[in-house]
Amino acid sequence: PGQRVTVAGSFNGWDPFIHELQEVAPGKYRLDLELGPGEHYYVFMYRGDRVPDPLNGRLLYGRDGRVVSAITVSAP
Repeated sequence: PGQRVTVAGSFNGWDPFIHELQEVAPGKYRLDLELGPGEHYYVFMYRGDRVPDPLNGRLLYGRDGRVVSAITVSAP
């Protein structure tokens, strides 16, 4: 609880400072983003570390060889 958590991914140029999650309950964070159709890769940034999404079992290796989470957004 009370931590700063951000998300970096293919949708924001892997910039860890653009999208900060909001704490909606102690230790529970949320961020609503509209993503275009296609596959997107991301990690959470917590205390300077890259953390794959613990609620998303779809893990891949990024170009740098580190683990990233992946999500596919369908066309409307």
